[in-house]
Amino acid sequence: MPLVWSRPGISSPNMSVASGADSSSTSSRCLRPTAELVCNPFKLGGVKDTAIAKPITMYGEDVLHRPCADVEKFDSELSDLIDVMFASMYEAEGVGLAANQIGLSLRVFVYDCPNADGEHQIGHVVNPRLELPVAGAELDADYEGCLSIPGQSAVISRTAFARVYGLDKDGNEIVVEGDGQMARCLQHETDHLDGFVYIDKLPKKARKRLLEDFYAGNDEV
Repeated sequence: MPLVWSRPGISSPNMSVASGADSSSTSSRCLRPTAELVCNPFKLGGVKDTAIAKPITMYGEDVLHRPCADVEKFDSELSDLIDVMFASMYEAEGVGLAANQIGLSLRVFVYDCPNADGEHQIGHVVNPRLELPVAGAELDADYEGCLSIPGQSAVISRTAFARVYGLDKDGNEIVVEGDGQMARCLQHETDHLDGFVYIDKLPKKARKRLLEDFYAGNDEV
């Protein structure tokens, strides 16, 4: 299913903005590597013109493999960081991005991702706390990729629904929940902030093969 960009703040049948979503920012790339981006969101005015995308941190860098620190200051620097994260997401064509994926060990992630019904949620979460259904809940096994391991994907089982409690950039309490790809995104990004990457869920041999393909692809570039 293509991911169709819409201007934040304008209602449409294909988009909804979740509680705590940005009115001045947006984001995107696909956890499902087959998704097609059909519009350049920079042209829609969703990100400040002054926000400059940062390079994506690649798997193996220490910042991706340790828990991130809680955000303690809710100021203009945090707001600017969120804009930069969205800009970095647009540049990399993603649907979710954690702060440590641009090298900053802080508990913040941004998202622009569809629910199971195709409606998009757009926003950010600071100091997120993930809540999953009780044991025995429905699982969704699907391909998952990551901006920090480009060109690779693997089938990962995640709960079909997820909820995150956290704060917005002004320190207000928010709750973001979703199903389908949005549920996967919430889990994927919170994992990043806890120091885990999706391939950590794979059996050892499968993870080794994927990383061999990843590093081989990098050597060919």
